[in-house]
Amino acid sequence: INGAALFGFCRYNPNPEIHLARNLKDTQMLSVGGHEFGHAILHGVGCDKSTHRKEVEADMFVILLDLHFGLDIENTRKNHLKDNFDALVREVTKDAKSEEVEKLRQKAIADAYEDVNKAFREHIDGIDKMILAE
Repeated sequence: INGAALFGFCRYNPNPEIHLARNLKDTQMLSVGGHEFGHAILHGVGCDKSTHRKEVEADMFVILLDLHFGLDIENTRKNHLKDNFDALVREVTKDAKSEEVEKLRQKAIADAYEDVNKAFREHIDGIDKMILAE
């Protein structure tokens, strides 16, 4: 993996493969790995969601994982979520009338959270079993 901003990625070949940079610290590895795991669960081949929507959803997924396991949410993750959510809002409101912007903003976050929460609920028992297995 090359580039300062590229810490990991998920590729479908045709099944998901998660690749992480080798120079990540432990907490970064958890954060980036969880984010890419979110992509693996939420965004398969043929997913037609925008890049910003995918990034928001993957960030939401890893934040739910962090909260589930009692881990702190890194500031870099919070900033990544904010930046991509702001871009998603610009994307969905670019042609909207001013009175529609807030409604579209709320819908964007609600739609993303609904997809993430559903996937999280479907997979958390299996995740717990894998992580907590002795």
